[in-house]
Amino acid sequence: MSSWGSRFLVTFAVASMALSAGCAASVTGEPAPAPGAEEQAKKNKSRIDAGSGPVTGLGGTELAARKDLDPCALFPKDSQDKLGRPVKYVGGASKVDLCVVGLEVWEGEGPKEGEDEKTAPTLGVVDIELDAGMVFQSEERAGMGSRGKLTKETRDDVEVYSAEEPRICTRRLVFKDKSMVNVQVTTRNNDTRAEPCESAETVVSSVLKVLRSGPVARRTLPANSLLNVDVCGLVPAEAVTAALGSTPPRQPGTSIRNCMFTNNPNDIRADALIVDVVTDLVARPGDPMVKEIPPIGGRPATTTQLPFGTPAPCTVEVTHIPFDPVPGKKETLGVVVVSSAGREAACQKARAAAEVIVPKLPAM
Repeated sequence: MSSWGSRFLVTFAVASMALSAGCAASVTGEPAPAPGAEEQAKKNKSRIDAGSGPVTGLGGTELAARKDLDPCALFPKDSQDKLGRPVKYVGGASKVDLCVVGLEVWEGEGPKEGEDEKTAPTLGVVDIELDAGMVFQSEERAGMGSRGKLTKETRDDVEVYSAEEPRICTRRLVFKDKSMVNVQVTTRNNDTRAEPCESAETVVSSVLKVLRSGPVARRTLPANSLLNVDVCGLVPAEAVTAALGSTPPRQPGTSIRNCMFTNNPNDIRADALIVDVVTDLVARPGDPMVKEIPPIGGRPATTTQLPFGTPAPCTVEVTHIPFDPVPGKKETLGVVVVSSAGREAACQKARAAAEVIVPKLPAM
């Protein structure tokens, strides 16, 4: 899936939830699992002791409380060392609240102090994405992943939504303050023998351990960083009209940095304007989806069009200052329009909206 898809598809993905109940009588003489056995089995996959104690969350859904939170502080170096040795991450992550790590997973506990980690046996590479910017909208949306419905369980005072597929494992944590952390682990190739859910459980334990230990580390942001700004609050009615021809209501976004304007937030086909803060996509020669366009407000800009979908969305991205946590990346305003008028019209409308919003951004 394209980067646009990973950014915004979950905004629209809403599935019908079927309610069912059932019970099964145990067979005489057949051992029945002890209460909490399944939960404990999942915890046992972790290579980190998550500790115990209350876990409130990350500061709710408010941008002011989470704007400068460092997502990689939830899976710090000492936790990564328990799981494996670092390798280059090869994904296309673009969210500013995402921590991405590639690890070659140790076979067993890994090398002890003084041993050469280069000779320690490994099980292959996993790619880890930890998203600390998600917000809770409803039980229905919290339980919906990019690939379908997630299963829910309660662990201590945290709700955990899970999905396990070949080579992919998802864990989504929902805290008491309704902040969320999403963990997705993917094995890099078919030769990888590491279990993605073992890695995911280790990341989950790391998150809980860090949150139980005290405040999460913060980034030092430049005064003119987009991460300081509620960009959605800078979207005037003229920008919405330029994109949609009318001014439908603002809907809550899926992260602390995005929002959506539409009359039908649950319909992926409905005309909509989505505004977000991400990091830039670089146009590559021959790439049919990402293209450079004339600057907007004196800033470099690109469009991204998906080759599928009806109606197909168009994204206009306008770059800002460098995003220091990831060398070579820049903070970026993303303006997405879904339009029943067609792909080209969607791009024209997205650019028109961006031209209204960009002058309101902090100076570069």
